[in-house]
Amino acid sequence: MKSGSGNVYYVLEMITALSAVSFLLVRKVMEDRRSRTTRKAALKTMAGGRLDRNYEPHLQSGNCIVAATCNILWYHGKNGFPELIDGIDFVELEGRIDTIINSKGGYANNNVPETVEEYVHTYTSYEVEVKNKWYPKFSDVKKAAKKNPCLLGFAAGSEGAGPKVGHMTACVFASESDGKKLVGVMNGHKTEIVYFEWSKYNDFMSEFIFSKEDRDPEKDASEIEK
Repeated sequence: MKSGSGNVYYVLEMITALSAVSFLLVRKVMEDRRSRTTRKAALKTMAGGRLDRNYEPHLQSGNCIVAATCNILWYHGKNGFPELIDGIDFVELEGRIDTIINSKGGYANNNVPETVEEYVHTYTSYEVEVKNKWYPKFSDVKKAAKKNPCLLGFAAGSEGAGPKVGHMTACVFASESDGKKLVGVMNGHKTEIVYFEWSKYNDFMSEFIFSKEDRDPEKDASEIEK
């Protein structure tokens, strides 16, 4: 058994050890916070103020392809193409897109063009061109996002996805500084722009190009019936 003084020293040693561990943990947390803050500030600088655009990142209620598509439609609805979201909220928009994409074969990147085209032709007087691209270059995404948000996929195992399942986002900008390539996205998990480093896992992109050309409703209806 330890003597009285031995017990005191033992307790003091334990307190000292625990204090050291606590100090290291607190320091690690503070360093992580500073790193995130610094990274976020650097990202805003790289973005050149583009984070101040009228982005309203919404949380996904279901599939990520649906949510990312809807975040882009919502953005355009707030910026020049109001019929896209006229009289509905984001959840209702998700419901419409979800129904259409499942009628096209389900949640797959290759079903995005027909899904968006049918939505636009059914609910608005606009025209839209959807351009899918597999394995895009960083320059492709940078050029597209400089104009408007575009879909950007993260393959499974990447920072922007899960270990076994990929994830679709709406990319609002891409920028490069000091050899680092970063992208800012609406990822459906947060109501703010989040950022990731560009990597080989960014395997897909899709652009939505809207216009206000006059269309023939009867022709649209016949095409949908086919």
